[in-house]
Order: sequence, then structure tokens, then C-alpha cells
Amino acid sequence: MEPRVKIINRNIAKSKNCRCRYNNPKDFDILEININHNGVLYTYKVESQCLSTAKDSIHFYPEIDVNGNLKVRWSGDIEGYIKRVK
Repeated sequence: MEPRVKIINRNIAKSKNCRCRYNNPKDFDILEININHNGVLYTYKVESQCLSTAKDSIHFYPEIDVNGNLKVRWSGDIEGYIKRVK
């Protein structure tokens, strides 16, 4: 059986604190977050069992390095579970 994937697409502009609302993690198996920054797509995935059922979203903090590349810092315990895939 194919895993159920929930996809969230975000664009980074000048935001310092971004939120990805996933609602109920029991409705999917994998959360995929696609972050677009200056035409470059950064994709992250996390298994739904790692997400809180007491909350409906996760936050991340984008940081742009001197070369214009995006670095994402995830809030809370999720940082140890979410992985960049491309």
C-alpha cells in the first residue's frame, strides 16, 4: 500500500517565522514540505507519527547565507525527525 502523503508548498520572502499547518497527522502517513526560495525548491519530509496531535502545525525559521542559499531551522523536537530530501 502506498503511503498517504500530505504536501505543503511554501514560498520564502522576507519572513522570519513560517508555519506549516498540517491539521490532523492521523489523516496522512508522510508530511512533505516544499519550500521555494529564489526559484530553488527545498523538499523536507517527516513521518506523521513524529508530529504532535496536540498541535496542528510546525514552525520553521529560514536563514539565508551570504551566497543566497536557504538554511531551515525547525522549531521544537521535530528538528530531529524532519529530513531534507532534495
